[in-house]
Amino acid sequence: MEAQSKDVRDFKKHFDLPDSETVLQDFVCAHKGKMLKPGRLYITPHYVCFYSSILGSTMKKTIPFTDIEKMDKAAALMVSNAIKFDLKGGKEITFSSFINRDQAYEAILQQKKVSQSGPSKGPGGQSIETTLSHAENAATSSRQSEVEREFRVKFAEHNDVIRRVFGSEVPSNEFVLDTHACAHLGKVLKQGRIFVTQRHVIFYSSILGSQIKKVIPFSDITEITRESDRTLAVQPIEIHSKFKLTTFCAFVSRDEAFKNLLLQWQANKSGRGD
Repeated sequence: MEAQSKDVRDFKKHFDLPDSETVLQDFVCAHKGKMLKPGRLYITPHYVCFYSSILGSTMKKTIPFTDIEKMDKAAALMVSNAIKFDLKGGKEITFSSFINRDQAYEAILQQKKVSQSGPSKGPGGQSIETTLSHAENAATSSRQSEVEREFRVKFAEHNDVIRRVFGSEVPSNEFVLDTHACAHLGKVLKQGRIFVTQRHVIFYSSILGSQIKKVIPFSDITEITRESDRTLAVQPIEIHSKFKLTTFCAFVSRDEAFKNLLLQWQANKSGRGD
């Protein structure tokens, strides 16, 4: 497998953005102008980007979330598969020909809220990044105590597994922020569950008496990538650390798991992991 997907390599090649602007999701679509320009739309933590290169004609669009004043689902060529952006300065831009327009719209809208979020109202229905942005004063913030209680209740069963199975390997003040059923890809697939805590990626599998335990500190991780080949049924997420490559696959919702892993890793790199 490639250490980095072709789509991500292409993005980094075409757009001069900070390294922290990693691709969270991407969608095939087209820019609607005088003529349609097929290409790919990328969502990063703070930008919506579009790139098209057809027969030597290249188009690049870099839209900060801070410039987007309004988003609407729209119709293009009588087909309801477009998204129209109203930007600062009275500008408009429309992308169409999405395979799944609603999924793209919700992904952009959610990340726009995350990138511009103010004080959190708790984890219910909000992204990990929104909640974690208020974890800087965990020791003294009563609000953070409330958030922690809600997460501990929400993932009570999984927190019990972490305490029982991993013991002192995972600090007692950490709790589960996100979890997904998946498999560890080694010589054989081992079905289990991945857990994301404030400072660790954790995996546990126990099948017919055979156990696998993985504890990967975010501080050891150098890169998190996803394979873009849609023909691969396993659809893996690869976690590159200072010491080895660990691959997880068979996710029910691989993109959601990837996004939350990426957000928490970035939070740790910026000192907001707690």
